Amino acid sequence: MTVGRKVYDFKTRTVRINQKNSPMLPKIGDILVGYIEMLFGSMLSIRILFINGQRSSSGFSAITSARISGGGGWGRERGDRRGGKIVFRFGDIIRGRVVSLLNSTIHIVIDEKEFGVLYTICFNCGGDTVRVNTNTIKCIDCGLFEERKLTHDYGKETFRLINRT
Repeated sequence: MTVGRKVYDFKTRTVRINQKNSPMLPKIGDILVGYIEMLFGSMLSIRILFINGQRSSSGFSAITSARISGGGGWGRERGDRRGGKIVFRFGDIIRGRVVSLLNSTIHIVIDEKEFGVLYTICFNCGGDTVRVNTNTIKCIDCGLFEERKLTHDYGKETFRLINRT
């Protein structure tokens, strides 16, 4: 893998690398697709795969809150008693929008209906899953039901369409 071209300056005895192409950096408002690489408390770390539909090989990660408020009935303020339910798991493919680049950290939100889990495999057996209702998926191999914060267009086909670009 080549990151650039070496430039030698023999007078000052320095070597400089002229970059071939700089990594694509997300901006506020960009739509990211990535997979959950770490779960810690109420935060998720997402490895970025696509920025606005274009593949990103930069290796950047973003963080987001696992607490969902507003639009899908996930918040406690709406009388939800599920408090400790896991709605995200390691390896889930998710879509979110960049809201901040504070302290050189990419912050995304996944509260809106078009953001959340785009595709996932069964936690129990690793089989394919299908959407059952607004926030529930079912494994087609073992029949396990799981709750997730799903996008409005959840499914394997949606992820295939994104992956083709």
